[in-house]
Parts: sequence; structure tokens; C-alpha cells
Amino acid sequence: MIRARMFAFVGALLLALVTGVACASAAPPPAPTPAAAQLVCGRPSGKPTVAGRLVLRTNQCLVLEEPDGSLRQLFLATASNIYPALPVWSPDGTRVAFTQQLFFNGKAGADWGDDLYVMPAAGGAPELVRAHRPTGEQVQGVAWAPDGKALVFGDFEPIMKDGNISSYSGHLKRIDLATKQETTIVEGAFTPSFSRDGKRLAFMMDQGLFVADPDGKNSKLLVPTGQFQTLYFPRISPDGSSVAFSASAPAPGTRDLAPRPEGLLDRLAALFLFPTAAEAHGVPMDIWKVDASTKALTQLTKFFEDDPQPAWSADGKLLIVHATGALYEVAADGSSISGAKVLGPGTFGGQVDVR
Repeated sequence: MIRARMFAFVGALLLALVTGVACASAAPPPAPTPAAAQLVCGRPSGKPTVAGRLVLRTNQCLVLEEPDGSLRQLFLATASNIYPALPVWSPDGTRVAFTQQLFFNGKAGADWGDDLYVMPAAGGAPELVRAHRPTGEQVQGVAWAPDGKALVFGDFEPIMKDGNISSYSGHLKRIDLATKQETTIVEGAFTPSFSRDGKRLAFMMDQGLFVADPDGKNSKLLVPTGQFQTLYFPRISPDGSSVAFSASAPAPGTRDLAPRPEGLLDRLAALFLFPTAAEAHGVPMDIWKVDASTKALTQLTKFFEDDPQPAWSADGKLLIVHATGALYEVAADGSSISGAKVLGPGTFGGQVDVR
């Protein structure tokens, strides 16, 4: 997630540079063809899905995709170093919460960090819910409280050493949308996900993937960090019986090119602050699910994708997965493991939620 931020921004700068050079020397472009005119934020219409309405982060946009594949732009960032991220539907489907990521622009003393917003799904101006406070503060995961009156988010606060960010401290926090009052739910936790009935909460900690009561108490470790080489993006099923996540199992003979920090929080920070060449796009990942009662693991895909992020359909039968290579529809029972349905193109650093 953090690494996607850096490379999305670098890609945007390179694209802007190439485009600027081309525009300075080339003739005016021809009028768009009908097919090109149908693009929304550079994205073509997708294939139909019964999973539901999708909200996608693609490039510098948030896009709504209807079940018939038609698209509508919801939000467009207006500066080259700003990207929306982590879009999530409100419980009643009328609003979308997301983060706006302000990237470092390379200038000494420049401000950067993540802000929380909420906006109407029908369109309109986003409302700022929470601005980053220290420079470099980041949001790792956003979820709506089951009653729709608050957001729960992973707050990554920078730890400074000799005037530089050396690592991050994680906290799972709740912010009331009316009063803006914040409370900490779980120290050291991030990437929250609630079941639709609001009775179960999934999140990550340094030790791995957990489920707990909605207040963070009575937590249970489902997948320890060392069980997979990478472990990201947990999303709990609508009924709370299982948790889907992205992971890559260690391959025989695989080794890191450089020593890695011991904690998961520090490894996430390392991806952004000092990534190695091997981590530029990460190791190939797949979607798995873990039973919240038995801890039994089921592999759901074999597409070996880059940063695949899953989201459940309302009935719990399907997962929509946004990855660098494509947007996929995956059967939650594992029956599509030999070949997930491709709904449309992917996006580096793409994210999705389903309503």
C-alpha cells in the first residue's frame, strides 16, 4: 500500500514529463474516436458483474462502476502530487469515504501526508473529516463504523530520529463524523474491516492478521506474519465467518536482497522510505481466505498479481479484486482458482470496494 504511493507518484511525474515533451514538438492530436470518448479517467467500461456497485481508485480518480460495467467519475485530484486512495462505501450506500494522499514534492520542508474525506456517492464536494497533523502522517486502511456515524482507520504516526522519519507507530482509531472526536481502539493495529452486521472486526498488527469484537477486544490471531512472505489488505466477509487477504507464500530459495526490519509496521515504512530494487513492485501475490473459527486457509486465486486488493460482494459469494494487471471477479468458495473472470483493466496501487 505504502509502496504503491511512491511508484504511483513517480509514474505520474514521468507521464507528465513525456506528455509535456510530446506536446511541445507534435502536431495537435486528432479528435477523439467514439471509443476514446467513452473513457472515464482513462478507464474503459467494464464487463457486467453480479457482485454489486464498485467504487475504484484508478490513477488520480475515484470512479463508480455500475453492475452493467458503466462508469462515472466521482472525484478527480487536481494536483500532480495528490492521489485519492482507500475508497469505502458507507453502510447505506449513500456516501464514500476515502483518503487524499499528498505526496512529498521534493522541496525542503514541504508538507505531505494523508487526509480523510467523505463525499456523497451521487456526487458533490468532498468534506474534510481529518487532516494529517504531523508531516508524514499516513492512513493505512479505512472502514465505516456499522452505524455510519464514524470512521475507523489505521493511523501511522511518524517516529522521528535526527530530523528524519525512521519508522512509524500504528494505532487503530475511531473518529466521530459529527464531533470529530477521536478515540484509540487498538494500539499497534491498522487496515480495519467490519463484517456487515458490525459484530466482528478484522485488522492487521505487527504479529499478523486478527479478528476481534467491534471494539477491538477479545482479539484472536488468525494468520501469523511469518506464515507468508507478504500479508496485506484483510477484508472480513459479510457474515464475519472468514477473512480474505492478499499474500505470497515464501518460494524455495527466495531470499531478500537486504536485511528487513523486524516489525511489520517497520517493513511497511521501509517500502516507502528505503525500498530495495526487489521491492519495487513486490513479490507476486494471490488472494487467500482464512476461516475465523478454525483458522483453515483456502487459496482463491493463482494469478500471481501485483498488489491485489480484495472486496466482498454483499452476499459473500464473490470477491472483486483490483490489482495492477486487471480487475477480477473471484468465487469466494475457491471454484474459480483456475481462472478468475477479468472485468476490466487494473491500476498500479488500485483499490476497490463493493456495495
